[in-house]
Amino acid sequence: MTNTPTNGVEEYPHQYARTYSLQQRLTGLGCDVAREGNALEVTGPAKTVTVLSRPRPNDDGRLWFEVGGEWLDPADHVVDAGMRIATMVGVGRVEGE
Repeated sequence: MTNTPTNGVEEYPHQYARTYSLQQRLTGLGCDVAREGNALEVTGPAKTVTVLSRPRPNDDGRLWFEVGGEWLDPADHVVDAGMRIATMVGVGRVEGE
């Protein structure tokens, strides 16, 4: 069962729960995170990225996190996705790396 909200992005079961879990993980890692629906805007010292959770067509519609048009991790791998995104935005890096 899907629902299409006013922003035109389809919603899927567990989508908001996975997004919320990722938001909490990223906040705990020290990222600044703003959430709008199933999208997260994640800011760190190096840059800001937008993270979406949506079904990946070639994985039988299983929910994945996507950053910049590239598939990152399945949405049930919140810890892995959180670490990868935190690294992308520069959280936890030593200056000069």
